[in-house]
Amino acid sequence: MTTEPSLDDHVDAVLASPAACRRIVRQISEWMLEGRLDEARWESVAGELVRTARRQAQRRR
Repeated sequence: MTTEPSLDDHVDAVLASPAACRRIVRQISEWMLEGRLDEARWESVAGELVRTARRQAQRRR
């Protein structure tokens, strides 16, 4: 009998892969632009993306 990998196993695999992290950030950013993060429960996620983008823009100046 095979068992499904745990959520922690999936998270560890993603954190070990820059490409996987990039894909997650890209997907969440697309959801934000599409308005899919407008619900109150997702507000903190959208806010963190905005704060991250602002900090990155300031670093590039």
